Amino acid sequence: VSIHKDYEFTTTQDPNRPYLTVRGSGDVVFDKKQGVPANLDYKATIIQNDDDGTTDKLPITVSYHLRDPADIKREREAALAKAEAQKKQREEEAATPNPELVDQILAELRKAEGGSRAKSHLARLGTIAIVPDKRDQVLKVVGNHRSNSSGFVSAAAAEALCHWATDDSIDDFWEIVNNDNHIFNGARKTAISRLIALNAAGLYP
Repeated sequence: VSIHKDYEFTTTQDPNRPYLTVRGSGDVVFDKKQGVPANLDYKATIIQNDDDGTTDKLPITVSYHLRDPADIKREREAALAKAEAQKKQREEEAATPNPELVDQILAELRKAEGGSRAKSHLARLGTIAIVPDKRDQVLKVVGNHRSNSSGFVSAAAAEALCHWATDDSIDDFWEIVNNDNHIFNGARKTAISRLIALNAAGLYP
């Protein structure tokens, strides 16, 4: 069954200049056998008249298509397989020091130039196995992002620092713990773990 519908919603406080109007039309095909809509296409425009005299128009489109359950099942199975492969890869990266991987991540960090994409690369640095020969290079890059990048990137850098820093970086751990910005929660937990391992004075109060 194919159904066409015209739809209009208008606020009534000011009939001559309504604050909000939504006007559109659409078609829906209803599958009687399955008892659900099979397809829907709807287009509308939202018109908002503000008190300062401006008028904003926002076009919207809504489309719906009933999918084959077999396709969805295959997609879910593929997604689960991908997630399992990624989990295995992360476990291997955390267990086996890999200098080439460190160089690869640092190269990607340089390409990101401190932008939002740097966050994921720094987060990955915070989980892979430490390569002692690369420690100074990594800490230099991480320190730069911690000081000069935006909040979320800086937080990821702080967490990577907690992972790569040696035990004599206790002042850095304390600085991260005492940062009350909620985006540093992950880094704070890692820093606390390092301080617990060091049995740092004053930690428990």
